[in-house]
Amino acid sequence: MALREYMTDRDSVLLELTIDSKYCYVSDLDKYDAVKSSLLNNNKERAFTYAQIYWRSITNLAVFQPGTIARPEVMIVKDLPPDAISVRATP
Repeated sequence: MALREYMTDRDSVLLELTIDSKYCYVSDLDKYDAVKSSLLNNNKERAFTYAQIYWRSITNLAVFQPGTIARPEVMIVKDLPPDAISVRATP
């Protein structure tokens, strides 16, 4: 999908971050939700098991294969200076 098409009818701003991928990881939000749901249901044993699965599945962004996770989330483990953040597109 082209950027212009993506931004059509969106009330948001698309930011571009300049950072070394060695500080970026991809997690699976479905696996995270399984941990969260188990904790909310007070099932600590299941939450522990799901948490282990979740943490083992986190991968570095440099080796992440798009399409392998239905709901990916990028985690950045380093502070970004203001000059590493720029506006890519606005509505």
